[in-house]
Amino acid sequence: MVEHLTIENTAPDKYIVSDSTTTTDSSPKLSEEYNVWRKSDRLLRGWLIGTLSEEILGLVVGLDTAFAVWNALKNKYAEDSQE
Repeated sequence: MVEHLTIENTAPDKYIVSDSTTTTDSSPKLSEEYNVWRKSDRLLRGWLIGTLSEEILGLVVGLDTAFAVWNALKNKYAEDSQE
């Protein structure tokens, strides 16, 4: 699941558009790959948020991916050192 915290596991395409030449319904459909990715991402985001104190929760309110939550925390608390 660490891939959700890095750029290695970006979200797959959300919708699949059917080929209009082979079907009569060309409306976009949710991708199964996207659903699986989103469930894993929500689980990880929940774990991250569940470990935060009330004082820190304000940093991550409204962020919708684990990557966004992780980056907000990293930017706030992981300062570059001189070493």
